[in-house]
Amino acid sequence: MQSDFEFTKVAVGRGFTAEAANTLLDGYSGRWADNSKTTLLDNEYLQDSLSAARNFVIQEHMVLCSVFQENLTPILGLKMV
Repeated sequence: MQSDFEFTKVAVGRGFTAEAANTLLDGYSGRWADNSKTTLLDNEYLQDSLSAARNFVIQEHMVLCSVFQENLTPILGLKMV
């Protein structure tokens, strides 16, 4: 969700502590915000989301590197190591 992404971007960029993330997410999930669209409930959800994102980015990077190497190595006359 867009709201999860935006919250996570700010939390990471500003170096939120787990306590700060939990306090804000507690408020967003109903204590003082109506109709919040975030699905993050606490810092644990935030960390799980970041872990999934890291795994996705790493896998995509590995695929792209493999394709790049397979396609350009013969063109450049390089030997695969």
